[in-house]
Amino acid sequence: MREIKFRGKPIEFYSDTKWFYGSAIMNYEDRLAYIEEPGNGFVPVKWASVSEYTGLKDKNDKELFEGDVFEENYFDNEYDGQVINRYEVIFNNGAFMAKPIGVTSNKFPI
Repeated sequence: MREIKFRGKPIEFYSDTKWFYGSAIMNYEDRLAYIEEPGNGFVPVKWASVSEYTGLKDKNDKELFEGDVFEENYFDNEYDGQVINRYEVIFNNGAFMAKPIGVTSNKFPI
């Protein structure tokens, strides 16, 4: 079972920290968001920056969150040699997915 956690970018007066990680509290009426981070308590964060941990890590053991962008890099002899595809992690229909960035079809990148 994956760990449930969130991250969010702090509002202006916490500008020395890039992200806060922990449980998220979202107030949909007032559009306020808070991350409960151990040692910092409830930290106000920017609403649009809140994203959920996917439970997956990249090749460098870095956690992947909703909204992250990653690359797929491989060599294809049939076409142009080296192929680099970029994807954004999205949450859709109850699952985390990789949405292609800059791809006009399922087969060929721009």
